[in-house]
Amino acid sequence: MARGRALTAAALAAALGTGGCGRPPAAREAVRFWALGREGEVVKDLVPGFEKRHPGVSVEVQQIPFTAAHEKLLTAFVGRETPDVAQLGNTWIPEFTALGALERLDARVAASRALAPGDFEVVAFHPLGTCRIGVSPERGVVDPSHESFDTPGLYVTDGSAIPSSLGVNPQLTIMALALRAAEIIDARLDKAAALRDHS
Repeated sequence: MARGRALTAAALAAALGTGGCGRPPAAREAVRFWALGREGEVVKDLVPGFEKRHPGVSVEVQQIPFTAAHEKLLTAFVGRETPDVAQLGNTWIPEFTALGALERLDARVAASRALAPGDFEVVAFHPLGTCRIGVSPERGVVDPSHESFDTPGLYVTDGSAIPSSLGVNPQLTIMALALRAAEIIDARLDKAAALRDHS
């Protein structure tokens, strides 16, 4: 993978880019890996084992806070200074795909002697239902308007309000419920302001 050309969505690219390439062990290739948040700390512990299994590779991990990662990745792409491998938030993938910033790995997987296409699965998780919507405190944490039963004025609008797994990516459902909740909150604030103005 050429530095500055593209980002990848998984650390798998580091292994694919070097596995079975026939380089002599003396020629250590540096792979720049940008890891986000807590994963950046954890992946550093995995590097020595990876480098032992792949003696021709040296992995340079740069830990980036999630709060700065999106802008840093976009800036790096525009400036042609992307890392060899980067962790991406799964909601960023469509944007980076549209920009042409991601490199497809199909050919690398097909050419690899160490990995078959069925050897890995790309998975993302959205925790749901931990603060579920219900019609009563016995059935949920928040009411159908997303307001907490126990703490009036507290609204929960993320995936935790969805009562159960949807079986599909819940991103659009979460956005729709958050928009609905915002409209409810806005209407309640307008009503409270009108009552205050008339008193």
